[in-house]
Amino acid sequence: AVAESQLGYAESSRNFQVCATATKGYSRYGAWYGSPYGDWCAMFVSFCLHYAGIPREAFPYEANCETWVNKLTARKMFLPAGKGLPRPGDLIFFENNHDDSPDHVGLVTEVDKQRGVYTIEGNSDDKVAHRHYDWDDERLVGYGLLPENPNPGKVASLEDMVVDKEFTGETETLRVRVEAPEGAFPAGTGMEVKA
Repeated sequence: AVAESQLGYAESSRNFQVCATATKGYSRYGAWYGSPYGDWCAMFVSFCLHYAGIPREAFPYEANCETWVNKLTARKMFLPAGKGLPRPGDLIFFENNHDDSPDHVGLVTEVDKQRGVYTIEGNSDDKVAHRHYDWDDERLVGYGLLPENPNPGKVASLEDMVVDKEFTGETETLRVRVEAPEGAFPAGTGMEVKA
């Protein structure tokens, strides 16, 4: 939803820097990240992760695609192209310069097993835009796999527990009720109470 809200944004054609090899336009994503005239595809994705409430501890942010792939690989959060399919919300990495190094990234918006993958990308022809790729596109490098529940909200703690005591005859029955925001505990979490 954050990425969709940015569709149509284009880097500035009036506010730019001239480098030895190219003219670099100003982007709000580069400014947010600290590099206003830098290549901003990764900074756009980091911006989206930030405003979606996904903490850096759950999923790293980055401004460089190759470094990002290395970080995700080390965390076992990277899936090479051809080894499986991404899910909407996952990152998708590309290699466009024929140097075997990832150099572009976007966000997966839709996965179709027959027709390919649909994305929203920043710095795609200098703007935020929808794109589509066939599964056999040789530019595909792989996917950054977003955790199932990267922003669980407030994690329940002992202070969040409500304890009701109930007595029946000579035996004490202790009933413990835990109230926490939905998703605060991973699926299948159990609780054991010992006297």
